[in-house]
Amino acid sequence: KRTQQLSYQATHDTLTGLANRSEFELRLSEALQRCRATGETMTLCYLDLDQFKVVNDTSGHAAGDELLRHLADQLKSMIRSGDTLARLGGDEFGVLLENCDLEFGLKLAERLRQSVLASLGWRLVRVWSADWLRDREGQVARLHMRAHDPATLFSSATASTGSR
Repeated sequence: KRTQQLSYQATHDTLTGLANRSEFELRLSEALQRCRATGETMTLCYLDLDQFKVVNDTSGHAAGDELLRHLADQLKSMIRSGDTLARLGGDEFGVLLENCDLEFGLKLAERLRQSVLASLGWRLVRVWSADWLRDREGQVARLHMRAHDPATLFSSATASTGSR
């Protein structure tokens, strides 16, 4: 029982109960390997809550924490049971949609974005999806061939959204 508890704590965010960054990167790495081996498709979404610091500064950290827990529950309710939702950092979330075609991935990413916007009441969220690169760079397969590891994908995501 204690081992299970320690294992859970090592792989999950203590505030939201979502997978943490290291667990997300592990699952993403495994998904990338499967995609290369089988041709399976996936969608990676990166959600960044712009200027979230304002919430903590004006309403306090307890309010910010409560909002993050609420958003985590809300986002989790919108994805499929086999998908991975993770809190990657303070105000960053990642969503890994395996066996997910471009059309479904884009629709879900937009639903997630709209849901967060409705909860926040102001425009502080940017969503980046790996499959969206198809429109800008040609084929998704090129991204998957270049992105052999999660760090490459995260680097593309943060550069694309202008995040830190």
